[in-house]
Amino acid sequence: MKEEVSRVVSVICVYNKKNVLEEQLLRGISLQNADYELVLVDNSRNEFSSAAKALNYGAQKSKGDIFVFCHQDILFEESDSLQRIEKTIKRFDGNVVVGAAGRDEEDVVVTNITHGDQREYAGSKRVEDYASVQVLDEVLLACSREVFEQIRFDEVSCDDWHFYGIEFCLSASTKGIPSVVIPFKMHHFSQGKLSVGYFQSLLKVAKKHRKDHKIIRCTMSTFNTNLMGTYYYVLKHMMSLKLKGQI
Repeated sequence: MKEEVSRVVSVICVYNKKNVLEEQLLRGISLQNADYELVLVDNSRNEFSSAAKALNYGAQKSKGDIFVFCHQDILFEESDSLQRIEKTIKRFDGNVVVGAAGRDEEDVVVTNITHGDQREYAGSKRVEDYASVQVLDEVLLACSREVFEQIRFDEVSCDDWHFYGIEFCLSASTKGIPSVVIPFKMHHFSQGKLSVGYFQSLLKVAKKHRKDHKIIRCTMSTFNTNLMGTYYYVLKHMMSLKLKGQI
């Protein structure tokens, strides 16, 4: 028997590969026993120049009380995943941002999701109830409509495909809205990678939030937001990627 939920969930995804969307995200979503709507933003023709623009557009089209922003290449492996999101948001009276992965104050990535072809755990610490983190990984990020309308994705600082969720969580924290990781049995088919766009967005987000946050702990790594610390981090990692021939 389908469990009653009090709020409708809008699952919002920008995609550029229809076959990936259908084989992965939609396959897991079809198993969910919650009331939900799908809001799919087709970017196969590069209509949107950034994730922030595409997801803000999707949110504008959504009718739900809860927004779940997620990647096209994730697979929910439990039928109550959306209900778990809804219940956690209700537990915090709507004032929370919920996700599947983050880095805690001990500088450890906490998550229950697996990733890659080998289905390895994406972090070294598991979650049983919920874990407080500074920011959430963009693979999945959820919040109430009320929280989203206070913040929205920053289309100026995040004018590429990186850091939009991190910036969202930082902006939420300045309003006293926490970010938490909750347990999901979920698989992310890719593992994410660094790029020039990643570092460009990092610099802009660090500049915007350095007055309120001396350190940003995201799943990829931890870095200082002061000017010297940020540029050291960027130069170090860009040189490493260049030596490896990745940029």
